[in-house]
Amino acid sequence: MLMSSILLLLVSGSGQPSPASERGTAAPVAFGTTIAGTDRALVARPEGVDWRPYGNAGYDAIAVGDRIEVSVTLREIGDSSPFSPPQLSKEATPLEKIAHKQTAGARTHYEASARILNWVSRNIQYELDRTKAQDAETVLQRRTAYCTGIARLTVALFASVGIPSREVPGVVFDGRFAGLHRWVEHRLPESGWVFSDPLASHFWVPATYLRLDSGALDTQGPPRHHEMLARQDDTSPVDVHALGPHWILARANRPEQQAPALEVVLDGAPIAHARLRGGGREHVARLHRGRAVFVGLEPASYTLHVEPQQTGHDERLRMTTARKLDISDNVRHAVRLVGRDRALEPFKTSGGGEIALSGVRKAREGQ
Repeated sequence: MLMSSILLLLVSGSGQPSPASERGTAAPVAFGTTIAGTDRALVARPEGVDWRPYGNAGYDAIAVGDRIEVSVTLREIGDSSPFSPPQLSKEATPLEKIAHKQTAGARTHYEASARILNWVSRNIQYELDRTKAQDAETVLQRRTAYCTGIARLTVALFASVGIPSREVPGVVFDGRFAGLHRWVEHRLPESGWVFSDPLASHFWVPATYLRLDSGALDTQGPPRHHEMLARQDDTSPVDVHALGPHWILARANRPEQQAPALEVVLDGAPIAHARLRGGGREHVARLHRGRAVFVGLEPASYTLHVEPQQTGHDERLRMTTARKLDISDNVRHAVRLVGRDRALEPFKTSGGGEIALSGVRKAREGQ
């Protein structure tokens, strides 16, 4: 991706953080966010439905006594299998024509499936109306559906270009509550089966998603005894991607970084906002557990401000938050507020990047 094409306006005039920044992420508007890490959830075994242990590329659900543990691991998929769609017939349906048009020129199965997921996420609106037909052709014509219709259309588009796929019945947990849901699973030749929720997450689903073995789900009334008991979400944004709208969280295929990223870690004051100004933009993120990540940056000189949001934190922090940072190259950078004087210390990351600090001495923990 050309750097000149990555123009991310996270805050424009209003100075308000983007919605995704509430989880410590300054999310791009023009492009989706690539994430990595792990997510784990412990849920009560649902009543009234069939369930059995299941796993695929990045997702595992196992029985732990009378409970279920769901683990999601978001490493790069790493599928480079060449893609060659079947020939489009003269009698092709509108659905088949769209699938072939969207995947034209795709070099790999990952790219082809990403393009189909992207098209669905950009063109189909969610509408919870169970009185309307949810077959793929009707959804395509109407351009609205709830989860069942969205899954059926996505599976039909995959099938039109020879990508094996299927609907996935399940539940999604939200604290002590859960709701019935459907998403999709498709197969990549070198990686196997992988989940996607077309309007939310591509090539993965969170650990709050529990696949059920029942193809037919009872939609009358709320689910019975569906409860999430614990969760540890350690996923984190790492980059941007151009294969989906700004609200889509995607799992990368390769480790190549598309644009610079900056991680800010603040010890001792987990409730704060970080503002990053530079390159004609202002980026805002709320620190989540003392951490915020800015993705989709441009090479430029930036000024970082960290603003505590509660009284009682060290007042010296307010006086020492403005820092000059020079960010270059498509790598992941990291910067940390550590030590008694709260100076910023650069440290190398797995991406090999290091921030060049202007006029700030290094500090270490406990100094």
